[in-house]
Amino acid sequence: FIIVMLSVMVYGRKTWCSYLCPLGAFFGIFSKFHIFGIKPTGECVKCLTCNKNCPMDILIAEKYIQKGKPITDGDCIKCMQCIESCPRKILKFP
Repeated sequence: FIIVMLSVMVYGRKTWCSYLCPLGAFFGIFSKFHIFGIKPTGECVKCLTCNKNCPMDILIAEKYIQKGKPITDGDCIKCMQCIESCPRKILKFP
């Protein structure tokens, strides 16, 4: 317990989910292979609202939207905050 608490204090709030949780590792493997994913359908205006609202701190605009790729990051929990926060509504989930 002490090691977990110290690692969270040193490395940040997502230490458990990103590095220690076995369920997070299991989901991380399968998040790369998905049938239904979040995909960009328009042109990004680079407001970065999706990045600011992502609870997992994924660089959605830089890594995925501007390159026209679906979001396949292992840390993505499909919370849909990026979709709801986009002012141009260019992100879609089937």
